[in-house]
Amino acid sequence: MHTKTLIIDTRKELSTKYKKILEDSSNHVEIIKDIPIALKFIQSHEPDLIIISDSINEDLCNFCERLRILTYNMRPIIVAVSKSAETSDRIKVLENGADDFISEPVNSEEFKIRIKAHIRREYETNLDSKTKLPTIKYCKKALKRMIAGENQWAGLLTSIENLYSYKEAYTELASDRLLQTFAAIINSSLDKNDYLGMISDRDFLILTTSEKVEKIASFITYAFETVKNKFYSEQDLERGY
Repeated sequence: MHTKTLIIDTRKELSTKYKKILEDSSNHVEIIKDIPIALKFIQSHEPDLIIISDSINEDLCNFCERLRILTYNMRPIIVAVSKSAETSDRIKVLENGADDFISEPVNSEEFKIRIKAHIRREYETNLDSKTKLPTIKYCKKALKRMIAGENQWAGLLTSIENLYSYKEAYTELASDRLLQTFAAIINSSLDKNDYLGMISDRDFLILTTSEKVEKIASFITYAFETVKNKFYSEQDLERGY
């Protein structure tokens, strides 16, 4: 899933500059000047990171606090950008909900690296420890963005049956290897525009296009059938397990 960044800034030149610095193939950046429109966008698209300039027609501290309350369940990263370099201003903004405070004029390279560091840390804290796939928080976000978008899409829910029984018989380490193999099989069937995440410890969510979904399902089934016997002992295979 691509990262989505929202810039709330009334200044055309600087907001465009920030967008050029941050936007790449993995990060889509949106600029909105109007606060009510920005708030609607936040609720419908759940951006991963929000950059707020003190050019808005609201007190920066109050708006950060208001935004943190509004996005309590989403928990995006909030970065304040301000002309002020006063320590007291930094402290107030950070105390009122911002995760970072950057004084202008910004150093383009530092700005880019700091934003990427925030996004990387947030993403890594929401990965499944066994498969390194996004967990349910990102799954919900990806699904919401798909629904809000204009393109046709399809969702596929797939899981490993009897995983818990397998874990009891073969240990947690063996079940972890099974999950990792299954995740690798799914990943090999997807491209960069598809999404794969975990909504539970054995259930996977795939978001793709309607044209590809049946082919992906068939490939996953076939590929897993060809390797599943490797995860059982010879005695269990002989007994039909």
